Amino acid sequence: MPIGSGGAAQYPPQDLDSDGHYLPSVLEISDVGDSAIYLMNPQIVAGDGEWQAWFFSNWNPGAVRHRSFQELMVAERQSFLYVRDHRR
Repeated sequence: MPIGSGGAAQYPPQDLDSDGHYLPSVLEISDVGDSAIYLMNPQIVAGDGEWQAWFFSNWNPGAVRHRSFQELMVAERQSFLYVRDHRR
């Protein structure tokens, strides 16, 4: 499975784990809050040993995947800053 070079990786529909193949092995790294959760997938590992990081929420169709936990956190921070800066 391809890993994006930065930010959320783009995956074809067949790679979205629609059959739940990876779900039994993912590590939950957050509580469910605001209908969202962070997960780490030990079955998809980058060359540097980083596990793939997932963000599930009720406003995204499936998992938003990132190459690493760090890339997930950078993307989340950018999202929070965008929302803060564009509030009315």
